Amino acid sequence: MTQPVTQRPDLDPYDVLGVTAEASDEDLDHAFRALIRQHTDTLSPGPDADQRLREILTAYTTLRDPVRRAAYDRILTEDHDVR
Repeated sequence: MTQPVTQRPDLDPYDVLGVTAEASDEDLDHAFRALIRQHTDTLSPGPDADQRLREILTAYTTLRDPVRRAAYDRILTEDHDVR
């Protein structure tokens, strides 16, 4: 059973990874690897480095899992329909 991933509600996983909702798994993998390389402690030390890495990992975990991604996309669609 897939457990939900929690993250700050104001963070859109697509924005965190810098991809669109149409991104393929390969696109997600590429964006994730590039961001992880860019934000490792050795390259980007700082007080927010750990938080940023957690945001990247959470976004990737949410979008890379088909069940979680579909659930997130449904929430986006429902939220968009309300506006």
